[in-house]
Amino acid sequence: MKRRIQGDIKRLRQNLNFMERERKGELGKRRNRKLKYLEEKYRVKSKGIKTVIEELKQRMIAKSAKIKRYEQRITQFRQNRMFYIDQKKIYTELNNGGKKSSDVPDAENNRRFWSDIWSTNKQHNREAQWLKELQNENRIENQQEVVEINQYYVIDF
Repeated sequence: MKRRIQGDIKRLRQNLNFMERERKGELGKRRNRKLKYLEEKYRVKSKGIKTVIEELKQRMIAKSAKIKRYEQRITQFRQNRMFYIDQKKIYTELNNGGKKSSDVPDAENNRRFWSDIWSTNKQHNREAQWLKELQNENRIENQQEVVEINQYYVIDF
């Protein structure tokens, strides 16, 4: 099915190319049987060449969307089947795309990156409004009362 639709898209692109070249006047006297066939097929005289060109573009978009839906359905079917056969494999695939990362980050680049951040001394605004709001919220909350635990509360096992 996918191969058939891809062939349809290829033919639509060719037809669109012929129509675009005709509209721009690039074909001139070299109009061939293919162009005459396309004019009859898409009824260019009644619709107009711009309308036909737009129609061909929309058909290509629709066919591309059909391929995308087809591929999504194939993926869904494969994942559903894999879920019943091997759940570990499907969850591994869903979590990291089924790709195992063998890239080891360069230690020196990481050290340089973080040292640039940590070594920079910065004075932050200690009078910021949001800090005052947080302090006021914490003052309102009551502290927990002191609880003494003695033998009366402890059950012997």
